Amino acid sequence: MLRSFCLVLFLAQPALAQPLLKPLRMVESKPITVNGIEFVAIMPPDWIIQEPKSIPPRRPGEPAFRPTLEQIDIQLRLTNRSDQDLIVLLGNAFTLEVKNAAGAVVSNIPPVPSEFPERPVLLPVARSHCLQWPVKIIWLKPNDWFFMDCEHRGRKIHFGKLMEGDYSLSVAFSNLKELPKVDGVPIWLGDVSTPPVRFGIKLPAKKGRDE
Repeated sequence: MLRSFCLVLFLAQPALAQPLLKPLRMVESKPITVNGIEFVAIMPPDWIIQEPKSIPPRRPGEPAFRPTLEQIDIQLRLTNRSDQDLIVLLGNAFTLEVKNAAGAVVSNIPPVPSEFPERPVLLPVARSHCLQWPVKIIWLKPNDWFFMDCEHRGRKIHFGKLMEGDYSLSVAFSNLKELPKVDGVPIWLGDVSTPPVRFGIKLPAKKGRDE
């Protein structure tokens, strides 16, 4: 019986010894509270994007590079710090602001509003709700700009002219339309922008680089 038990442990050993994936590191903005709700932006500090690969064009005029697309998740955590339950309207309530290392705002196309109706979320006292937006970094060809697209429930935001370097991002959230209570629960009203979170767009480290 002891011999068979030892055999099981020996066979399982290689599986346990496999290297783990590199853990995802997230950073948070400083919290800001407006009208009873605390807002915190959450995101990874390093955005790694692979260089577009060279490919032979199949016919004249076709691009000679395969564009690169990487996805980053940006989150906004809402926590009810008031003494009563609140309802938060989601949908077209958010926007993103990106600045470069010099503090200049990165140009963006005006957001495309969502066609989905506003989605009310009940936020009980001391409870949290987290919004998450997939952000896509698109690189068409080497030595060219990056583009950044964000979409949430049909609402689209597009940023252009990004290069490798350091940036900061703030999430703005607002609802200034006063509406009647729902089942006796008031709807949150306010306009807020989170303190900036610093991040960097980086290329993958190569042999000899960063060593």
